[in-house]
Amino acid sequence: MSVTEIRGDKDTVIGLINEQIKVLKVDIIENKLFDNKDLAELEGEFKRWRLTTSRILERCFNDNSVAQQFVMLSEDSRIQLKRYNIFDENVKIETEIMIHVTDTMNFLWGLTKDIRKGLYDPLDISEGEASTDYITRETAVEIIKRILKNFYKHIEVMYHAPIHGRGTLKQKDLNQIQIGNEYDVQRILYGLIKPIFPLARVEVADDAKYKSVRFDISIDEYNIIIEVKCTRDNMSERKLTEELGSDCFHYPAGSHLFLFIYDKAKIITNPDAFQTAFRREMKKDHSDKDIEPIILQPISL
Repeated sequence: MSVTEIRGDKDTVIGLINEQIKVLKVDIIENKLFDNKDLAELEGEFKRWRLTTSRILERCFNDNSVAQQFVMLSEDSRIQLKRYNIFDENVKIETEIMIHVTDTMNFLWGLTKDIRKGLYDPLDISEGEASTDYITRETAVEIIKRILKNFYKHIEVMYHAPIHGRGTLKQKDLNQIQIGNEYDVQRILYGLIKPIFPLARVEVADDAKYKSVRFDISIDEYNIIIEVKCTRDNMSERKLTEELGSDCFHYPAGSHLFLFIYDKAKIITNPDAFQTAFRREMKKDHSDKDIEPIILQPISL
């Protein structure tokens, strides 16, 4: 698509951008500069904020043009910050720094205004301006949800259903395929998703400030992430809860995070309550991401 468009809900995107403006203005500039006057620390904080904001912009739009504009402008601000003497406490220097960083904030403020005006709204498919195979983010989420909830139907049809007498596949060969861990689940699931979302990626590494986060399956164009878990006999329900809690915290803001739990060992005593405990909606729960857990407890395989 040649036109830059937002992904997902307009208010959600604006909220994410406004939050980054607040972090820059309050947490970094006011706290680090005017309280500590440590410009070396300020430079590091600004660099991390710049990286996080650029990643959010990449996920909020269907191409990288907006993120690239932001990176170029914020790079100019970063260079200006580095040239000041960190031991100089002149108020004039603080004022000059604010001018340079305010240019970056003004860019983000202007971006939110343009979004509200509808300048980045998705094209109307009925007008014939968009691709005939265009799928909205809401539809993409529903498709992934259906694939996850019906994952075991694929297992039944592919591996358990009787082999046609004229086929060359042998039941004994299919019986040898067993799900042993989450990497097996991930492989099968990725095979189901890839034909529908060709840009889907597996084993994607991303930076989360102080640690690296690995996405099991990522569909960047719709900002959808799927974290796959497969329970084992020596895993407790408490351990699973701790791992999922860490995943929910570290995955990026603005995403739709699916927690796909293939409870092979059946360690979850109450799946319905478990799913309710982890489910989050950005609009309803004031969360920074949608979190949707889906649990399957298979009979065998």
